[in-house]
Amino acid sequence: MAMRIMEAAGAGLDHPAFDGVPRTAGRSPDSGGDEEALKLLMFVDGSSSLRDLAEVLTIEPDAVVRLAVALHGDGVVTFDDEYVKQWLTEDEPSPARPSAPQEEGQAAPGAQPAVEEKLRVIGEVPPSAAPAPAPQEEAREEPEDLPGEIVQEGRLDDTPAWQVLTRIARTDFQGWIKLSSAAGRRNVLVFGGRPVYCTSDVVEEDLAHLLRQKEAIEEDAFARDREAAGDDLDPSRRLVRMGVLPEYNRLRAVRWRAQTILFNLLELDAGTFLVEKLERLPRRTPRFDLNFNRVLTRFLDEKLPVDEEVEKLQEKMEFYLVPTAGAGEQSFKEKEQRLWDVVQERPRKLKSLFSLSTMFRMETYKFILLLLVNGLAELTKSVSFEEGPLDLRLVDDMADDLEDQNLFEVLGVHAVSDQVDVDQGYRRMLKKFDASAFKSLDDVQRTAIARCRARVDEAYKALRDEGDRNRYRREVFTAYQLAQFAQLQYQKGEIFLWWRQSPKESFPFFRSAMELDPAQPLYWAAYSISALSGGNSDPRVRQQSAKLADRVANMANVDPTALVMAAGALIKMGQAGRGEECLKKATAMSPGNAAVSKMIKSVLSSGE
Repeated sequence: MAMRIMEAAGAGLDHPAFDGVPRTAGRSPDSGGDEEALKLLMFVDGSSSLRDLAEVLTIEPDAVVRLAVALHGDGVVTFDDEYVKQWLTEDEPSPARPSAPQEEGQAAPGAQPAVEEKLRVIGEVPPSAAPAPAPQEEAREEPEDLPGEIVQEGRLDDTPAWQVLTRIARTDFQGWIKLSSAAGRRNVLVFGGRPVYCTSDVVEEDLAHLLRQKEAIEEDAFARDREAAGDDLDPSRRLVRMGVLPEYNRLRAVRWRAQTILFNLLELDAGTFLVEKLERLPRRTPRFDLNFNRVLTRFLDEKLPVDEEVEKLQEKMEFYLVPTAGAGEQSFKEKEQRLWDVVQERPRKLKSLFSLSTMFRMETYKFILLLLVNGLAELTKSVSFEEGPLDLRLVDDMADDLEDQNLFEVLGVHAVSDQVDVDQGYRRMLKKFDASAFKSLDDVQRTAIARCRARVDEAYKALRDEGDRNRYRREVFTAYQLAQFAQLQYQKGEIFLWWRQSPKESFPFFRSAMELDPAQPLYWAAYSISALSGGNSDPRVRQQSAKLADRVANMANVDPTALVMAAGALIKMGQAGRGEECLKKATAMSPGNAAVSKMIKSVLSSGE
């Protein structure tokens, strides 16, 4: 028996089976460890087709087919009845009557909900495992006001919005936080205590308005959007249809808007709030990892008056800052992450943290406040163990953990770290696992520290050479993880190339991105323009850059940004006419895109 959708596996994205629009069905996948499935589920929003998801996530068509069949069979996603009948019903080899297609939202026999925490670890925010309601017609939007239980309400004058959200962040709450103020109404969808989506009826927080403020769309495009604002089309899809917003950036723009609303509402200190608990999340409402900790950090840094709180901390310099048991892994900015690593090593007095911090004093105060506000750490007058580079009560567990960690984690550095980072991480770990730093050690502790030290030496020996580091990355990390690392390196390179006008400093990042994800034309073009603009003088590198730029320029379907950078490389090679043709093509592909227009101006000015 076979399903007709399997015909699409080798036919490419033009096959009509990729028109299907999946919707989450209220269950977690049976296989919690299938990384590609989790990756796809992050972007299932009830309006994106399988084709959209494949293009946004750069998943191979046959993989999309396989995932769609598996997730539908497990009752994790649903499709409309007509699509199920046409593509997801098995063809019987005999004339016997085929079995009825599985009802939407119904789990396959024996399927068990996966542990939702596993999904959150990699950034996916799954729907509740509650049974899904009966399927609805495709054209009808599921109402956002699902019946829920009001568990708290009050005035923002008494409890500011940032306190409401940070308190809920310490719980496993699931539902809506609804805030009303003079400016308008804002709603925050929460899963596991963390915001996963935000809505707002404040005009200035409409997607087109926000993009206009960032100069990401031009005035004529904004005017056209305002004229069409009365239609029933989703605002992000309207901008895509108008050619203002690239399809591959649509979901990223929706997430960015949600984060912007979240940041703005944290400042609310007048109005009312209502906390409504839901049995399950709305199926058609997008869900993202909004990185609440980072948004809150920015809010504390830019908006919250912290003078009074700082004065309180100054009176407690002899107190110890102790990480809480449920703190776990967090995502902070680079300097903040270093201090957080120090805090996690062992409890330290507040006064000692300031000597160890690489941030300015006020930034350190604000970060400590962030840890306290989020319940990631607490202050205590005393600790009951010998002070040293680490907590001796945990050293045996540390030795076991190091054996399970990859070598980058052993040295406490990121997977895309360079030689300088590896050397610094090694020296830091040698100090951490220095037995001579303690007054007294028993045999078990001394053996555990020796095991840790041996694992650190092993990691440094394996990672100190650049070629060895690259090979190790390919052995340990999945293609998806390498692609994420590559994107991170590319974004760093962009800062040096376009903002700081330093091709030489940008080149190592673009080279790293291309090594991590060698099939991405965007990184070819960035590597080429960086090298040919003075980033690298090696004749072989410049020759390779010329070939890569030529390949990108000849591609039929390519990111306009990549095309602009390839054009810049061609102009540097003396092929001005061909470069200008590429720029015209990029302009035609993204009319009204202010970011592309700005990049074109930069390329032309640098070529003069």
